[in-house]
Amino acid sequence: MKRINSVEKAAPPSPVRPKQSVSSSAINEDEYCNFSTSDGKFSASADETGFDHNADEWDDLYEEECLSPINSSLQPPPMSGSDHNSRISTLKKVGQDAFLFTAAEPVPIGEKTVTIVDSPDGLIWKPADRSYTCIVTDPRKESKLGGMKSFVTYQLTPSFSNIQVGRRYKQFAWLCDRLNEKFSTVSIPPLPQRPYTSGKFDQEFVNGRLRVLQLWVMRMCRHPVVSHADVFLHFLTCTDEKRWSKGKRVAEKDECVQYHWFRTIQAPTLNSTQADMQIDQFGQFVKNMDAGLCQMVNTGELNMKRHEAFKKEYQRLGSSFVALAKSFDLDKRQTSVELIKALEQTGKAYEEIGQMFGQQPSVDMLHLMEGLQEYKGMLTTFPASITIHKESARSVTEKISKSTDPKAQALQKRVDAITATVLANMLYFQQERVVDFKVYMSEYLQKQIEFHTTITAQLRSALEYYEKIAV
Repeated sequence: MKRINSVEKAAPPSPVRPKQSVSSSAINEDEYCNFSTSDGKFSASADETGFDHNADEWDDLYEEECLSPINSSLQPPPMSGSDHNSRISTLKKVGQDAFLFTAAEPVPIGEKTVTIVDSPDGLIWKPADRSYTCIVTDPRKESKLGGMKSFVTYQLTPSFSNIQVGRRYKQFAWLCDRLNEKFSTVSIPPLPQRPYTSGKFDQEFVNGRLRVLQLWVMRMCRHPVVSHADVFLHFLTCTDEKRWSKGKRVAEKDECVQYHWFRTIQAPTLNSTQADMQIDQFGQFVKNMDAGLCQMVNTGELNMKRHEAFKKEYQRLGSSFVALAKSFDLDKRQTSVELIKALEQTGKAYEEIGQMFGQQPSVDMLHLMEGLQEYKGMLTTFPASITIHKESARSVTEKISKSTDPKAQALQKRVDAITATVLANMLYFQQERVVDFKVYMSEYLQKQIEFHTTITAQLRSALEYYEKIAV
C-alpha cells in the first residue's frame, strides 16, 4: 500500500510496517466518545444530537500564530501553538523536581500505562494490538454568525468507525498542543501555520493544507502511544457539539501531562552510560539530517522553479519549429509538404513537452517536498526531549552525590523512565524514517520514469513523420 499524499485519491496509507494501533482496552465509553468494543473490534456510534451556542467559541478565541503564507507546504513549517522548545522551561515549572524527588504518586485512575520493551535494535514502544487509519478529505467552506465568520472544515473518517467528523485547522492546532503538553518526549510534528487572512480560501492553499493534514493525521494514527490517547480518539470521533466541548475541557484539565506522564512508563532497566552515548550520537544524527534536508529542500525548490523555465524554453523551441515549417510554405513539392508536416508535429511535440515540464512538479517533487518538510518539522522536536533527559539526569546525579541515603539510588529509576521514552522515541523515528523515505523515493522515481517515458513517446511520434519522407 502507499501513503496518502494526494488530494484527489485517498489510498490506504503506508507500506508494510509493524502493526501499531489501539487495543480494545484503550477505548472506553466515557466523556470522550461513544465507543463499543464488545466484539473486540473498533466501532463508534454517532453521539446524541444537540447544540451548544458556546461550543465553538473557543475555536475563535484559540488564536494560532500567523506567520508567512505557506504555498502548498513548500516552506519550512513554523510551529503551531506553543514552541516545542518552550517545553523545557515549562516542564521545570510543572514538576521536574516533584517527579524526581518527591514520594511516588499513583498513576491516576483511568490513565493508561505506557510500556517500553526491548527489541533487537533497542528500546521501543510496545506495539498496540490493532491498527487503524484515517483519511482527511472534502474541505468545505462554512460560516456562522450570519455569514460574518467563514472558515474551512476538513472531513476525517477513521477506519474503525467510518463515521465522518469535520474539524477546523484551529482544532488541529489545539490537538497538536495537547499532544505536545502530554507526551513530553514524543515527537509530535508541528503543523504548518495558516497565512494572514488573504488567501486562506484559495483552492491551491486549501488543497495543500489538506495534503499535509493527511500526512500529520496518519503519522499520529501509526504511533503506538499517540494513537490510543483519549484526546486523539476524541478528536477523531466526537460528532456532538456538547460532548466535544466537554471532552475539550477534560483534556485541558488533564493532570497526567509533562513530567507527570512519566509516572505511567514501564520500562526495562537501563545501562545509563550506554544510553547517554546513544542519545549523544542521535543528537549528532539529527544535526546531520537537518543539514541534508535543508540542502535537499533548497535544491528541490530550485528544481521546481526551473521546471517553469523549462516549460517556456521548450514551448519557445516548439514555436520556432512551427515558424520554420511555415517558412517552407512556398515549396509545394510532395517531399517539402511532408517535411513541413513533420516540422509542425515536432513543434507540437515540444510545446506539449513544455506543458508537461510545467505540470510535473505537482506530480512528483511537490509530494516529496511535503514529506521532507514534515521531517524538518520533526527534527525540531528532538533538542527539547534530549535536554529533558540531560537535565533530569544531571539533577539526580547531583542529588545522589550529596546524599548518603540508600534510597537515593532509587531516583535513578525515575530518570530511567525519562531516558527510556527518549530512546524509544529515537528508534521509532529511525524505523519510520526508513519506511517513509523508501516510499518517498520509490514514488518520486516512478513518476519520473513515467514523465520521461511520455517525453520519449512524444519524440518518437515526431520522428516517425521524418521516416515517412521519401528522399
